Amino acid sequence: STPAWLDAARVTLEGRGDNTTGGWVYSNRIGLYARAEMGDKAYGQLDALISKSVQANLFTKLWQVFQIDANFGATSGMTEMLLQSQDGYIAPLAAIPEAWETGSYTGLVARGGFEVSAAWENGVATAFNILSNNGGSVSVKYPSASGATVVRASDGRIIDFQTSGDVITFDTNIGETYIIKGFKGDLAAAKAGLEYFRRKKRKYKF
Repeated sequence: STPAWLDAARVTLEGRGDNTTGGWVYSNRIGLYARAEMGDKAYGQLDALISKSVQANLFTKLWQVFQIDANFGATSGMTEMLLQSQDGYIAPLAAIPEAWETGSYTGLVARGGFEVSAAWENGVATAFNILSNNGGSVSVKYPSASGATVVRASDGRIIDFQTSGDVITFDTNIGETYIIKGFKGDLAAAKAGLEYFRRKKRKYKF
């Protein structure tokens, strides 16, 4: 279930609104909405930043003043949309907006020294690659992850994992890459899970 603090944060963000404008303001809200798993709202702030505050050289400017915190903040916020790991598990595509229906990324680092790459099509993940830099166990959360397959890249061996809801956990070795795939084998459940989260996000649109 959704933690109480997350519900409270969403209500707070709704109450504050999006009326204030400016480079760093948009960037701050990108990160806040991403952490609250409100991907469409985060995307709206990113769009506002680019269309209203970013110059041709990609510097963010407000009243003729260069705002480097807005540039760095937007980058950080986009990373939050693509990957989160603050709750004891890796959450690829944690706040993906509907506008990013298909895409991929490589090399984002989660807590524990796990380097994550991801690809998705039509709003559903096709594969996650997890490079373990420090070894140890790793937990990954994604709708319908329990129906996926984990493969060790070095030899193609299928790895056993434990499940708890949408979280899978498995052991890793230093330097090994693990591929989580097969979400399309349970595509209906995965899409249902994503639509559930999107409906919850829409409750907080204003």
